[in-house]
Amino acid sequence: MKQYYIAYGSNMHHQWMKDLLKDAVYMGTSFLEQYCLAFRGKDVGYLTLEESKEDKVPVVIWEINTHEHERLLDEYEDYPILYDKVYVSIMFQERLIKGMMYVMKDYPYIKPEQDYYNMVKEAYIAHQFDITYLEKALIKEKNEKK
Repeated sequence: MKQYYIAYGSNMHHQWMKDLLKDAVYMGTSFLEQYCLAFRGKDVGYLTLEESKEDKVPVVIWEINTHEHERLLDEYEDYPILYDKVYVSIMFQERLIKGMMYVMKDYPYIKPEQDYYNMVKEAYIAHQFDITYLEKALIKEKNEKK
């Protein structure tokens, strides 16, 4: 069985996803309305989503196998310890689709490792997304420490 997976962090990176889920199908890009990005975590920061009425987040839509792929994603995302699984509706290619995504549990704002940040930034550039979305997430982490 197939389903849509909505990626907003490292899983937007094509080579990474090819290595993780060899036969996941890239569907395209969209924006998830009323959310913003934040770097949060236990020991190191990873991207998560926060509700924000005035913002939106660029995302990549993948078609995945609900059994094999979802199990591998669960493991990578440290579900259900670090992330929860959420199902949302999103506009994609002029129609409303339902997809699965991971949202981090309530952990503090924390800086990401440079390699992680660079991988996400590469994905943003490859998809021609504005990296300001990522930069705003870094500012939150810095403001929290003040």
